[in-house]
Amino acid sequence: MRLIKKKRSLALVVAIIVLLVWISSIVLAIRERTINRYINVSVTGAQNIGRNFEVLHFFMDGHELGNAGRNGGGGVTCCVTLPTVWKQSLSVELRWEVADWTDVSVEKEGIDNYNKIRRKIYIAHVPIEEYRDPNQLRVEFFAGGYVRISSDDAPINGAMIDYKKGAALEGHATKGQEIVELFTKSEMQQIIHKIDVIKRKNGSDWQ
Repeated sequence: MRLIKKKRSLALVVAIIVLLVWISSIVLAIRERTINRYINVSVTGAQNIGRNFEVLHFFMDGHELGNAGRNGGGGVTCCVTLPTVWKQSLSVELRWEVADWTDVSVEKEGIDNYNKIRRKIYIAHVPIEEYRDPNQLRVEFFAGGYVRISSDDAPINGAMIDYKKGAALEGHATKGQEIVELFTKSEMQQIIHKIDVIKRKNGSDWQ
């Protein structure tokens, strides 16, 4: 009788182990599928440099995605692809051009006046901050060539932020390197070649 009970107990333990292994394999399979999934999200730029500044345009991995005006905010652009599960290696190459209107008189017109606009161009390899649920991709520009990229449910309101006083930003923003031009001639040829390849793949009407 005791032998029968022992056999039943052993069979129950084995069954439980098999069930746990089966459940674990399902969980891992679901997680693997989730990790390898991607989603398209919109992009918005915001400049927190100051009211006399604007980001004329910014490029992410060679693709132009928008600007950020002197009021702080920019338009929404579609789209970039993000993995549904954040990865530590997630980063992009960002290039942007900043215009400084400080010396320009709003009361004067003419080329001489607008020639006073000072421009700086930057490049940086920027990590995308950790997110739980990928949403709108936010690109925020700061004084001194700093930039950060995040994706979550918090909307950009265009409010000006003093980077030096923004303690919460100091651990996140990446400093860009100043360059002479957005793209060299060689880089432009590579971009045009990539576009041509995509056009041939998707049809001549692709834009």
